[in-house]
Amino acid sequence: MLALCSWGRLSALEAVTDYDESLLPSDYSGVHFYLITVDVGNRVWDNFGHTALRVVDENANTDTVYNWGLFDTSGGVVQFSFNFFKGIMNYQLGINSPQAEFAMYRQQRRTVWQDRINLTDAQKDILYKRLLWNLQPENIVYPYDYFDDNCTTRVRDYLDEALSGQIR
Repeated sequence: MLALCSWGRLSALEAVTDYDESLLPSDYSGVHFYLITVDVGNRVWDNFGHTALRVVDENANTDTVYNWGLFDTSGGVVQFSFNFFKGIMNYQLGINSPQAEFAMYRQQRRTVWQDRINLTDAQKDILYKRLLWNLQPENIVYPYDYFDDNCTTRVRDYLDEALSGQIR
């Protein structure tokens, strides 16, 4: 996983200014964030593992995995690999239930680790707003960059924002 982390430089995030306030939890005490880390796999795009965020909201009875590793392979594995190594990739955020997400990794025989992230309610609010911002159609797709913008750096940068730069 460290191969994807460029710790010397954190991305500057666009300010979160537009989100649906009705989607925000009224009480963050029942909202829990988890860092999801997935072991390497056998396909070219699985060679470096994977990172995602899980959000459990006990009050709303929701449980969602935010995954910044979705991409299009309809052109075939050879074309995907060629574009990947040239650095021409558009990835996107997808959301799924943890049951479906983890079943996929189980089927691929990849180990999944889950670590609870201890955040204050104010930090949870910042991170939750960032996720709502990222779910907007104009923000879902992003130009994947092997070192500076990928599933791992997205989670790192969003957590750094919620922690007021403490990761940096």
